[in-house]
Amino acid sequence: MQRDERERIARDLHDTLGQSFSMITVKTELARKLLSKYPEQVAAELTDIEATSRDNLQLVRTIVNDLHQQSLSEVLVTQSQTLDAAGVSLMTFGESLAVQWPTVVQSELAPVVQEALTNVVRHARAGKVTVGFIRGRDGYEVTIQDDGEGHEFHRPGSNGLAGMHDRMVAVGGSFDIRTNRVGTIVTLRLPQGVSE
Repeated sequence: MQRDERERIARDLHDTLGQSFSMITVKTELARKLLSKYPEQVAAELTDIEATSRDNLQLVRTIVNDLHQQSLSEVLVTQSQTLDAAGVSLMTFGESLAVQWPTVVQSELAPVVQEALTNVVRHARAGKVTVGFIRGRDGYEVTIQDDGEGHEFHRPGSNGLAGMHDRMVAVGGSFDIRTNRVGTIVTLRLPQGVSE
């Protein structure tokens, strides 16, 4: 899966940046030739070169941003250290399948899972949290179940839960938080179409 992703990125770089830089080279050479014979045409060529260069810079930023997005396994590794330091044990199920979910699915779920686990440390007074990953017929589901005392979900001045909800809804998913006989459970769902 990681090799496929690297090959896709390499193709994107070759197809887009490679072609654009070739065009910049050709236009620069043309501008140099025009400089002595038709200097009035140089400005237009330089404007094209500048626009192409700006587009390439934006593309590089987008690719780098995509590469910096954490996978679900990376979030679990970093959060497990935080949970451990707070005396909260972490259990997971379905993780081995979830790390193979499409990159776009993981990148949408990872920050919300991270925020949910951070909330367990900050507010739940829990001793254990279980994160489950389920791939259903209709999409993807993550549950974060703690055994803490959290009953007050809307704290004054807190935008965390609203942000988690908004992030999921923005991509056609859902966010649910409620208490049960164990403690608090957060359920995240993304539809199948997100990965297509």
